[in-house]
Amino acid sequence: MLTNYLMLRKLNDPLNFVETVTINPKRLLTSRPYDQLDVNVLLHQTGYLTIRSVTEAGSLKLGSPNREVEASMAELYLQMKSVEDD
Repeated sequence: MLTNYLMLRKLNDPLNFVETVTINPKRLLTSRPYDQLDVNVLLHQTGYLTIRSVTEAGSLKLGSPNREVEASMAELYLQMKSVEDD
């Protein structure tokens, strides 16, 4: 499912999972159809991003939970890229 979603979104460049992503917490709780999901919300829901901290303004900083997840995402993008190149 994740690979299909990322391919539909045409996300050709690997996301930088070393950097954190700032997101409004309401976005994580909002229900959306599959084709309208925000990539960061989906990656959080599937465990590829985790809450690292909360800003003073109440926003959430999402980041990779560990290096294994970073390596998994890099492998996922390599697989997607090889499918596109074929």
